[in-house]
Amino acid sequence: MTLLYSPQRSGGTLVYNIVSHFIQDIKPQTHELWNRAVPWPGNVISSYRDFRDSILSSWRTRVEFDTVEDLQQCTFDDPLLKADIKLWEDHVIPILNKYRDHFGDNILLLQYEKFVNDFDYIFDRLEPFLGIDIPNSTRNEIKETCSIDAMRKVQRRFSTNEKYDYKTQIHGYHIFTGKPGTWKDLLVERDHDKLTKRFASQLKDWGYE
Repeated sequence: MTLLYSPQRSGGTLVYNIVSHFIQDIKPQTHELWNRAVPWPGNVISSYRDFRDSILSSWRTRVEFDTVEDLQQCTFDDPLLKADIKLWEDHVIPILNKYRDHFGDNILLLQYEKFVNDFDYIFDRLEPFLGIDIPNSTRNEIKETCSIDAMRKVQRRFSTNEKYDYKTQIHGYHIFTGKPGTWKDLLVERDHDKLTKRFASQLKDWGYE
């Protein structure tokens, strides 16, 4: 049994769409609190991402824009951003740490920055973890069906972030550029250091500076 977990806005929907090709009837990734997942008798696959990108991505989906032409910026004091910062400090990061520490060798941690433009990173790690072989033909098919362009076509069908496609779990305003470091474009420059310092220890713990 395999559970998909992902902090919000960390590439979990992409991982779900890829993994669902190999695990029949797997459920979409959960963002639920820890007590919904433990005890879990199987293994776990989880994505994670620079927390600053995830937090600003959450803010963007609430404001509802998904193109560079419609780009908006927020400040560190924006009420929506402050709510997400508190959520990540109090719940999301501690829960992610629990998954990592509890499941040990039974959790596959996939770093967003390594897979967003390189699906082979996911395929190469899934093979030993799930004990499967993923031929090039299958890899190429998934790369096409799960590309950002393909997912954007799904996204455009929905006018709000509350409406979504049941099969892919893609919702309105789901994807912006997908590029790592986009938080710097969404948060005014004068507040970059404030956000980084707020999460300095957590970022370092997960390999970010």
